Amino acid sequence: MTAKVLRRAAELVELGWCQHVPALNEHGDVVPFYAVDTPVVSVCFTTAVCRAEYEVTGGNPWYTPAAILVALQDELLAVGVVMDRPGSEVRWNNAPERTLEEVAALLRRAAARAEHRG
Repeated sequence: MTAKVLRRAAELVELGWCQHVPALNEHGDVVPFYAVDTPVVSVCFTTAVCRAEYEVTGGNPWYTPAAILVALQDELLAVGVVMDRPGSEVRWNNAPERTLEEVAALLRRAAARAEHRG
């Protein structure tokens, strides 16, 4: 299930990615990460994971299961992000040099790692 959630998060990022806000709707308005039923055209890294978790499992968007966090932590560590305090992944997403391709690739690598772990 973890791999499926992370693959879906990568797909959401590939459909539209944003920085400095959780998500944007078609009018450019900011949409909070927990508003999972609100249509959006772009999502940040964290919102992609929250929405994917909700879509795949029907889970609570306020809660990310430990297996997903472990898979993400391993991949974030591989790119130099230590999740030692809240917001580390947000700062990584919002870095000026970050690209949609990097974000989607990290999510896909995390999915592959989760799938390998079984």
